Amino acid sequence: MQGKKVRHTRKALIETALLGHGLPSLTNDYILREWRHSTSIALVWLENGRITFGNIKEFLQLRGNPDMERIDASNLSVAIRERVSGYMTAAAVMRVAAQTGNFIVVTAGMGGIRGKILSNDLVTLSQMPIVLVASSPKDTLDLPATLGYLRGQGVCLIGNGTDQCNGFLFIKESFPLDGVYCGQKVEELIKNGPCLILNPLPLCLRFTDGTILANATAQGEAAARQMRQFHPAVNAALDRLTGGKASILQLRSLMDNIDLALSLH
Repeated sequence: MQGKKVRHTRKALIETALLGHGLPSLTNDYILREWRHSTSIALVWLENGRITFGNIKEFLQLRGNPDMERIDASNLSVAIRERVSGYMTAAAVMRVAAQTGNFIVVTAGMGGIRGKILSNDLVTLSQMPIVLVASSPKDTLDLPATLGYLRGQGVCLIGNGTDQCNGFLFIKESFPLDGVYCGQKVEELIKNGPCLILNPLPLCLRFTDGTILANATAQGEAAARQMRQFHPAVNAALDRLTGGKASILQLRSLMDNIDLALSLH
């Protein structure tokens, strides 16, 4: 990543791609009412090529701007050089965290492996001395392949209250993690390399109708064939097919994960 290295002192850095592109039916007023975090965290986005750390009120002023692109780790340096504005994925924020002295990044549903496509979330996490707090890999992804890739790259995989991963918004087959989070602080978690803490949504809140997920996945794949972004299209479909409940759950998961991240200090 090019540009001046700036140390940032917030306790956790939060990706903004979900809030910017992924919750179509949630209004800014709704998000602001539900939000419960302020000075202890920083949302991270790109504004005219400048990495920006801000609070929820500052971020919401840019939400819905059609000129805001999706910035991933793979295009971050180019976006900075070309003075692009955009919302940043977890992978992009992990790149920023490594440059700014932060060690905790928060997302909701994280990227993974889908067919032959490998998410930058996985590649970047495996390269950084970072704790990533997420709920689960997204439901459209190959869960055992995703966990297997991270384990093979030396990423420690632990769950908050569980040693299993069984889906994000939907209940899926369970796959083992390396252990259960036991209250360790960030320095201990990353002493042997990167760490992923999964903080699952309660099973009672998740969807059980697999046809919803299949329909949303098909719409994401159609978007990808048209050279549009896969995950925002899936989120838009899930939002529509569940009457907005999928977006509400994703916002809850993000806030729950921020709570957990703040306890790591």
